[in-house]
Amino acid sequence: MARKVEGERLDVVLERLRQSGEAGPPLSPDDFKAVLGAARTDGRPAQGGSLETDIVDFTIPRITEPSIFHASRSISLLEHFLDDLLPTLDESEELRVLAAKVIGDEISRQRDVLERLQAGIAA
Repeated sequence: MARKVEGERLDVVLERLRQSGEAGPPLSPDDFKAVLGAARTDGRPAQGGSLETDIVDFTIPRITEPSIFHASRSISLLEHFLDDLLPTLDESEELRVLAAKVIGDEISRQRDVLERLQAGIAA
């Protein structure tokens, strides 16, 4: 059974921390840019763009290999999950059967789309 998560608004919590002295001073834009630069995982330096650009680059990963979105790739991943991973899950049999049906339906749908695309290209 899901329970409701009770919580306070972030601005209220931050204000209480500031008043109690537990929170440090707010970051200046330059400090924030330094934090973003230090947290880069791709090893390339910040390009000197706007703060908004830095935030977007930090939060939305760049896709270096777009073929991961190709239908044939998603079919092989779904088949791997269906055949190799789903049987090992520690869940009820009912859930595994339902998940197998949903994944099987998605594989069928992906194959149908791929066949239609290939038929359209051949025409």
